[in-house]
Amino acid sequence: MTFQPDWREQQQSQKSQSSLAQDRGGCLTLWLVVSVGFSVLSLSLILANVLLPWLDSLQGMPLTTFGAIFLVIANLYCLWAIWRWKRWGVYGLIVTFIASLIVELMIGTATDADFIAPFIQIGILAFLIKDKWEAFE
Repeated sequence: MTFQPDWREQQQSQKSQSSLAQDRGGCLTLWLVVSVGFSVLSLSLILANVLLPWLDSLQGMPLTTFGAIFLVIANLYCLWAIWRWKRWGVYGLIVTFIASLIVELMIGTATDADFIAPFIQIGILAFLIKDKWEAFE
């Protein structure tokens, strides 16, 4: 007589394996929370500095400002995807890091730190997810 595990035991085993594989860890969680906070702050500052005077003066808003707003929203969406363990969130976040540098160059607000920051952010993200990459879908 062979022993066949109960379906409840199989389900419990799958849950424990998936929870171990998707253990976010404190550093990645902190990085995601801080990144969301800075993205929300960036969006708030863009809206406060650009939209409010624009509404008062009824002048057209530059296309690069719409680009900056779009990139911050895309950044938030990609951070949410990383939280949900989606690989496309990591790829999208890398694209938004590089695209934000391009938009800052177009606006004329790029500094020396703006050239270095995207690559530091990509490096930190890569370090934080290197052991967890297999858990991403």
